[in-house]
Amino acid sequence: MLIIGIFGNLGSGKTLSMVMFCELLRKIENSYIITNLESYKNADMHTKKFSLSMKFPPGKKIILAIDEIQAYLDSRKATSNQNVDFSNFLFQIRKMNIAYMIYTSQLERSVDLRLREITDIKIITRYAKPYVLWHITDSLNNPIKYKIIRVPDYLYSMYSTYERQIPKYIEKDEY
Repeated sequence: MLIIGIFGNLGSGKTLSMVMFCELLRKIENSYIITNLESYKNADMHTKKFSLSMKFPPGKKIILAIDEIQAYLDSRKATSNQNVDFSNFLFQIRKMNIAYMIYTSQLERSVDLRLREITDIKIITRYAKPYVLWHITDSLNNPIKYKIIRVPDYLYSMYSTYERQIPKYIEKDEY
């Protein structure tokens, strides 16, 4: 189980980096992707919409990809029902065949402390088309690597960069 957090400013390539990781891992590990990014489509249709109550497919490694996780695990609302439910889910993901969890957020400090403490790798992104720069650190912010990657053109059509993440509790007026 590996948890990767991707952080950066607006338009810095966070979601693009998450999709790149998912596609790479999907091809290497023959994994299934579960995400909250509704617009994310890949050629093999190995993508499914995420919900806390979903049943995970047995026998196949799963990549859990959550875009803008602060919408679900906000550090300012640590005791809210949604934060508690999502935290409980996170602490049980190894029992659900989830091999990788990748999430994005603009600010690390806006993500709930419980998730920050179990994150294995942090990546700060910078984007200058057609390249993305990753500053990769471990959980204690010790530098691991700087990496410059040319983004394959086909990745741009796999998701919408304008998709907003609105948690279900807002739609139900339980806020």
